[in-house]
Parts: sequence; structure tokens; C-alpha cells
Amino acid sequence: MNLTIDVGNTNIFLCFFVKNKVYTSEIINNKDFSEKKIFQFVSKCLGIADNMNIILSSVVPTITKKIIKVFHKKKVKFFLLKKIIPTLNLKTNINEKKKSVRIELQMHIMAQNFFQIL
Repeated sequence: MNLTIDVGNTNIFLCFFVKNKVYTSEIINNKDFSEKKIFQFVSKCLGIADNMNIILSSVVPTITKKIIKVFHKKKVKFFLLKKIIPTLNLKTNINEKKKSVRIELQMHIMAQNFFQIL
């Protein structure tokens, strides 16, 4: 089970995959961000799967620090995408038209490939 979190300049995309299918997802506008919202989503996912892989991608350092704080509170292991990207040789020919779907797919593909090589 993989949880991908992508923090963009406007929105945070959270997507939880079970058996390679989207189980649940959420989009949080950065203006509405709170540690509590992330904590609730992560807790909901942990209620479904004790063993979960988490990848965090972000371009907003202030939000990244707060999300990492939530992970430390929940004592869950996570990976920063910028640190694992060099280990992956991925090519996705995904169309830019549906950006949120593209982001979720890319994050899921990266998570699948990364966790298979661990």
C-alpha cells in the first residue's frame, strides 16, 4: 500500500493506493492546510494498512516541514521524492491535460518502482 503526497504551490494532492488502485484521495488547498487535516488522512490510511509506504514530493518547504512533523508524531517512515528520484529511471508519457491525474499516476508509478527495489 502506497500513500503519495504531492505539495504544489496551490494544492496538496494526497492519494492512497491499495493493490495498485486508488483507494482514497484528497485535494487540500494550501490556504486550507493544517497539520490536523494531514494527520487525519494519514490516520485513516493507517487504519486500513499497518504497513504503508509513503512518498512526499513538495515545492513548498514550510508545508513540507509541517507534514514531516505529522509523520514523526505518527512514527511512520516516509521518503522524500527528491532523494529517491535519482535511483529511479522512469519514463512516463502521460499527457499534461489532466494535471491532477498525471501527478497521482506519476507518484504511484514512482512509489511502485521504488518499493520494489527496497
